[in-house]
Amino acid sequence: MKTKQILFLIALVLAVMITVSSAFSLPPPPPSTINVISTPGDAIEGTSYSYDINVDIPNPKFEYKGALNGFVPTFIPQVNSTTGEFTWLPAAGETGKKTFWVEIQDLDNLGNTLQYQFDVQINPVLEITNLQVGKKGENLVSYNDGETTAAFKPGDEVTFKLTTKNKYTSTSHELPLKATPPVNDGTIENIYVASIVNPALSNFPSQPEDLPTPFFLNENQEQVLTFTYKIPASLTAGTYGVNFMVDGDDLVIPLPGNTYHSLKGLILKVNQDAYDVLVEKVELVNDINNDNNLTCQLEKQTKNVKVQVKLVNIGLADEDVKVTLKNQALGIDDSVNKNIKVESGNPGSQVVSFDLNEESITDLHELEIKVYKKSTFPNKLYDSDKITVQGEDCSLSFNSISPAENPVYIKDGSLKDFKVDIKNLANLLLTYKWDLDNTPVGSNSDKYTPAAPLNVGDYTIKVDINNGDLSKEWTVKVSDKPVDWQLFNGAETTDLSNITDIKNVAEFTLDNGFGKIKFSQNVDLSEILFLNDVVVVKDGLIAVDSATAPELNKPATITLKKTFTNYKIEKSANFNAGPFTECTVQDGCTFVSKSNNEFVFKVAGFSTYQVVEVQPANFEVSEILFADVERDADDVTTGFTVKNIGTTEKLTDLTIELVGVDSEYNAKFVGSLPTQLLSGQQESLTLQIDVPKDEDGGKHSIGL
Repeated sequence: MKTKQILFLIALVLAVMITVSSAFSLPPPPPSTINVISTPGDAIEGTSYSYDINVDIPNPKFEYKGALNGFVPTFIPQVNSTTGEFTWLPAAGETGKKTFWVEIQDLDNLGNTLQYQFDVQINPVLEITNLQVGKKGENLVSYNDGETTAAFKPGDEVTFKLTTKNKYTSTSHELPLKATPPVNDGTIENIYVASIVNPALSNFPSQPEDLPTPFFLNENQEQVLTFTYKIPASLTAGTYGVNFMVDGDDLVIPLPGNTYHSLKGLILKVNQDAYDVLVEKVELVNDINNDNNLTCQLEKQTKNVKVQVKLVNIGLADEDVKVTLKNQALGIDDSVNKNIKVESGNPGSQVVSFDLNEESITDLHELEIKVYKKSTFPNKLYDSDKITVQGEDCSLSFNSISPAENPVYIKDGSLKDFKVDIKNLANLLLTYKWDLDNTPVGSNSDKYTPAAPLNVGDYTIKVDINNGDLSKEWTVKVSDKPVDWQLFNGAETTDLSNITDIKNVAEFTLDNGFGKIKFSQNVDLSEILFLNDVVVVKDGLIAVDSATAPELNKPATITLKKTFTNYKIEKSANFNAGPFTECTVQDGCTFVSKSNNEFVFKVAGFSTYQVVEVQPANFEVSEILFADVERDADDVTTGFTVKNIGTTEKLTDLTIELVGVDSEYNAKFVGSLPTQLLSGQQESLTLQIDVPKDEDGGKHSIGL
């Protein structure tokens, strides 16, 4: 379809040329004293055009005589005989400069006549309104039709941006309106954009890279389109034509209706320096593939990894260059000298290679390549480029270690497994060597468990992988008593380092800044390694996990370093957690004393105990705030809470009502409040209002 349209343009040019050969010309005009004092403006294809012909005589008569130079307009122009207004509708395809002839007669002097001819420039309605060119990544420059660009070089990547616009407007699209039936729309559709360039510009894209599909433009709409072209390295200095064609049609039936065409171009200037070398491509090559990812598997298969730089001489003579490869983090600073032949003598890229130590690249790195004139190195830089290389750390490392902690504490008489999991990206054959206090105890396994429980004391367990490429060492402490008793750093804590019979410890005491526990009976601590895991002493609470450490489920005296006025002792069956109930003498709790910021009571055995200050039952209501509301808004809601802040008693027979709120707010509760609230219980409610039209701005009370 588009080929036919181009042929149509060629046929049209031929038809015009044939018509010109037989066109009439104006007769020699008689002398006239009439002067035209106006100038015609430009017209737009498909839209009504008007030109007021103004003259310097008071009583003129105007008569349209025709178009000149073989142009036959589709719609015949009209001239108002009295006012001299010239009106015309340029049809589709009637673009460019057109010449018209109007006879002007002086009615006060009939012998005074002027044969007035004037040119009207008709611009396409579907037009390339802006054409910008520049090196990719740099600022673009606008050029007029036929202008010559700034100079580019072979190898430059050039961006061409053209703005295509539909100049029809919602009030000015007369050509579609003349259709039968008339079309009340100036949309141009089926738009096709193509390049027509000098054949030397090989592989120039025929269409823009961002051409919409389908492509149409509504009234007064424009679209920016992009062509990107890399000038061939083999192209010699000169000027080369680059043209862009756009065509489309409207919605007139039968389709395609009126067809519109526009052509705009420029001259692409290409210069060559006497000496110039371009980096055409940088890539990573090896014996297996040319991937930039250096995997550990690749390292096992090849050691022949190279950075390959392809160079092209875009100058006028052969040139000696120095090519450098650098990366400071990897300690790479290499260079290669090479004579690069001119394209005419050795067309195509010429290669410089650098050996790469792939084992040194363990993550993401950027390698920089620069090409210098050898004789003036490093003053004259021809070109530069970069390549990103992704490596893997192929050395052995740990995925996981068990146990993770160090030192490792073991209870006397217990066994513990020691295990390592190795990250082995290179799939190496792994060997293991386990030592206990420098004595070999195992090999060829990622796990070691002592054959028998170790005696009380300190040990070192070590594993070497692949003869020391990777190793792990643990300090092991075997103990027959708790190892963390010093975490209870109060003055009265029993010093277990001096206890000889750990299974029968008398008056065992744990003390810290919040309180202390003093057991009334002897306790066996031989099965407990970490007291901090089974005993909690904190503000107002003491807990012992008697399920885990049944040896501590014995009578004791508890001292809390806190003052209480109206106290209540509570107990929970759960370790360091509620729910709590009151603990009376019958439940095993006996009050002893409260003085000098100490509250003392006795317990018959252990779970969790706390002492609370008794607070009477009462309720607390959170702030009720309607935030960011609009005036005259209905059914606006906000949430709030009601809480029983008492510690023991419940609130019963609860009701809630609004007091002092103006009726204009139509305030009401959504949902209901429970009839009772237990101690500490909180419930959420919702309040709904209507906002008056004249509500004051800002945060203020509405009477709640």
